[in-house]
Amino acid sequence: MAAAPPSSPPDPGAAGWTPRRIAVRVLGLAAAYVLLSRQGYYLSFTPEHISPLWAPAGLGLAAALLWGPVALPGIFLGDLAANLIEGLGGVAGVLSAIATTLEVAVVLRLLGRWPGFERGLRRLSDVVVLVAAGLLGAVVGASLGVVGLWAGHGLSGQALLASWRIWWIGDALGVMLVTPLLLVWTDPTHAADVPDRRTREWWLALGCLAVTAFVGLTRIVSAPTLLVPAVMWLALRFGLRGGTLAAALAAVFSWWSLRAGAWPLSAGTPHHTVA
Repeated sequence: MAAAPPSSPPDPGAAGWTPRRIAVRVLGLAAAYVLLSRQGYYLSFTPEHISPLWAPAGLGLAAALLWGPVALPGIFLGDLAANLIEGLGGVAGVLSAIATTLEVAVVLRLLGRWPGFERGLRRLSDVVVLVAAGLLGAVVGASLGVVGLWAGHGLSGQALLASWRIWWIGDALGVMLVTPLLLVWTDPTHAADVPDRRTREWWLALGCLAVTAFVGLTRIVSAPTLLVPAVMWLALRFGLRGGTLAAALAAVFSWWSLRAGAWPLSAGTPHHTVA
């Protein structure tokens, strides 16, 4: 029998994975999921509280890739708790939690069928496969999630279609931005991306990104392209760690700016703004 690939998640039945350790990870993941969901709900434009950037989706998938199926209960509990805190209970809240968990399980299954997938993402093929699987998984999550909205809130017609689109966009962006960020930053083979001798340059690049975001994503200039040089600086000089962090920060800055109404693009209906 062939040996498992080096990026295979640990087996919960192996030595060291005690029930206590599993419980700590499940509850810790659920707590982190709830905390991160606050960011997602803050960015929500719609009465249905659907976020166009759902970072917990990326967190859940990264945890599942690192820990294996043992992360799925934490995802379910975290999403269910986040829904209850936000006031989304009943059928809609339960189906949302099931949808989120099933989405991650589907992506895990798809990635498991791709030979040689490495979660370190050092190859372009691994990045492409992760994104493709994330997009397909988001279809599952969004479809089952809007069924809950239909059952719990009576949404139908155009509102249901618009909610599905935003749900899919939010989960897909969460996977594309947060999952690579967490996988790369927890992989020790990427430690050399930010060497000690370039620490000052690292902080200078991050500072430039923050300044250009403040200037380019507010009514001072309203020119999002100002972020491009800083993002490229981080990506080209600091490898995958710099690139994934720059992309995630640029996305968060952009959505916060839209949410605050700082962009001219934020005019119009919530669904038009997201599109």
